[in-house]
Amino acid sequence: MDEATLKALRTTLALTAAMVTGAVSAHPVHEVVQNAYLTLSPGKVGLELELTAGPQVAGRLIRALDRNGDKQISPAEAHAFAGRVLAQSRLTIDRRPLVIRTLSVDVPSYAALLGAHGTIRIVAVAARPTQRGGATLAYQNGYSPAESRCDANIFVKPGRRVADRIEGQDHSPDGRALIVRYVNATR
Repeated sequence: MDEATLKALRTTLALTAAMVTGAVSAHPVHEVVQNAYLTLSPGKVGLELELTAGPQVAGRLIRALDRNGDKQISPAEAHAFAGRVLAQSRLTIDRRPLVIRTLSVDVPSYAALLGAHGTIRIVAVAARPTQRGGATLAYQNGYSPAESRCDANIFVKPGRRVADRIEGQDHSPDGRALIVRYVNATR
């Protein structure tokens, strides 16, 4: 799947999850909505984490982002924030930890964050061994700036000679953890 197709699937999945959980009908005013999208690709696991704060908790996210209090989020502040958020996440394959590296951070305007109308998007990646056979990927989101509504989903992006096939997945009741059983096959 190309990036545009993956993005469209993520958006559709997020909207579907929001409708099922009631987020569309009632904006969560006292929560941070956290959606994690993991993508298995040859040699890596992509992680896209979206954070949307309700109006009653937006100030907590803003203070965590705008460390110097100048009412502007600099690229350095955004990158440092992403590092702190990702440091509270765990990603493993067969119980071996993977190193998560920030690729980019998209932060809406200060005004949008203050009005709880913006979503922070952190894009990260972790190298992974591409081994033939079955494996288990585990993701744990430990970031908890306030009461949170969490969800995590998995996507597969096949390579030219390598393809992963999802065999099963389990979500924790609170949406913070995802365990994915997959098989890697060389074409």
